[in-house]
Amino acid sequence: MERALRYLTELVEIPTVSGKPEHHQDLKKGAKAVEKILQEIGFSHIQRWSTKTDVDAVFAEHKGKNAKKTLLFYGHYDVQPAEPLEEWSTPPFQLTKVGDWYHGRGAEDNKGQLSCIFSALYKNLPDHLNIKFLIEGEEESSSRGLYALIDEKKEALKADYLLVFDVDMISINKGAVTCGTRGVFTFDIKVQTGDSDMHSGIFGGIARSATSELNFLLSKMLGPEGEILVPGFYDTMITKPKEDKEMFHYHEPTGTFARYSTDRVSAKERNYFLPTLEINGMFGGHLGSGSKTIIPVKATAKMSIRTVDGLDGFELIDKIDRYLQSIKHENVEVVVQIHSGGTYSYTDPKEPFIEQLREAYKKITTEPCETVLSGASIPVASHLQTASGAVLAFAGVGLKEDFIHSPKERFSAKQLEKGVIFIRELIDLFAE
Repeated sequence: MERALRYLTELVEIPTVSGKPEHHQDLKKGAKAVEKILQEIGFSHIQRWSTKTDVDAVFAEHKGKNAKKTLLFYGHYDVQPAEPLEEWSTPPFQLTKVGDWYHGRGAEDNKGQLSCIFSALYKNLPDHLNIKFLIEGEEESSSRGLYALIDEKKEALKADYLLVFDVDMISINKGAVTCGTRGVFTFDIKVQTGDSDMHSGIFGGIARSATSELNFLLSKMLGPEGEILVPGFYDTMITKPKEDKEMFHYHEPTGTFARYSTDRVSAKERNYFLPTLEINGMFGGHLGSGSKTIIPVKATAKMSIRTVDGLDGFELIDKIDRYLQSIKHENVEVVVQIHSGGTYSYTDPKEPFIEQLREAYKKITTEPCETVLSGASIPVASHLQTASGAVLAFAGVGLKEDFIHSPKERFSAKQLEKGVIFIRELIDLFAE
């Protein structure tokens, strides 16, 4: 545990914020720190692969003397921005112990979980198993440079099993193996109705408002219970049989918030097996304090789609674009701008690798492990699965109370210890 804590301390101190250009050199330092740790562990074959965005991914390989199978670990050394800084009670880029918790940006996601793997393998690389690592520096920025790199290096990445150690347990004494994630695709809808904002008295009742036009378009895309009204949106969706759905446990999020009805469609169905179309943000016109009586001529909606089996997010965005062009007013300009995308992933829960992970959880928990899906996404995972040819699974020792991405992010000493034991047990299970 002490070694895992040392690795975590070293990594948290580097502000590897991939979403802010001013931290570009910190990303270089982060990759170098990961490389140094892998050397210390005992890896002799380590490479830094530069992406088209000039961010280094670290690849490492260990060949076991008697190995017949290969396990590939994927993780990331980059983190979310620390802002708002005033909400931190400890320095974000200094690992700080508060009670049984260690606070800092990346303390859990993903530097804490990576430190568990590193510590478990220190001077303990197995003879019975080949081990590979791919650790990137842009996961928090949609892995924007990694996709092409994976395609270029797919022969080096070939593996039998792919583990993403970057998810939560149900509780500190109840594990969960995640067999799949929804895909995620992001885009903007931009509306323009003129050259410059206009006086709402002189032009009121005559000129079309960009914010009103955007509101009209969005209202035609979503129904009152979250149903997606874009023609053809569900056409290629593959519906899983009832017995397949029943293999997965579902824990509905708690908290006070307005919910869609579950009278006809369950929360599990909505979160695991159906796509979403979300309005992540809207802006246009006057956004400051007080009033400003204008007719705005520009408005934008930030959008995302969560996809399930059979759906291609880029094709769906194209359908949305064609639909909006067909219903907009002829004098209104509508532009759909794609940002990024990562596809759906799924592994049959009856796969032996899934069972091995469940067995490994028995070493660190007192309650039966559950098999789950995730409504969220790790976008590059499915792309890496295809390139590597590996069976993909997600596991981890994260907890909801780790507050990842927030100014309260933390990781406990108990989680560090359990993570190290889990990885060691998983490696030993491959010998059997």
